[in-house]
Amino acid sequence: MKFVSVKQFAQQALWNLMVAHDAIIESHVIQAHHANCHRQPGEVYSPGALVYLLTKNLTLPKSWAKKLLPKYLGLYKDIEAHTSVSTVKLELPPELTTW
Repeated sequence: MKFVSVKQFAQQALWNLMVAHDAIIESHVIQAHHANCHRQPGEVYSPGALVYLLTKNLTLPKSWAKKLLPKYLGLYKDIEAHTSVSTVKLELPPELTTW
């Protein structure tokens, strides 16, 4: 065997890669466990309830300055509530549904 050290180097590099991959998976499992320990059940809304709408993920007109927008819009009427997936359907005014 002429290139024994090259083969050993390649095997060691592959071993290091597998160990690093296993460490990443292990830390992911641990972090998921700790995150799940702090979870709480979501709010239960009934149809007809009045709720605020978070503007964080809304697509609003480009002409509006982001830093001047309110954090919440509302109060809007809850039409449907799906407790199994923590979603609600709101009755929005026409100016919010046309964007």
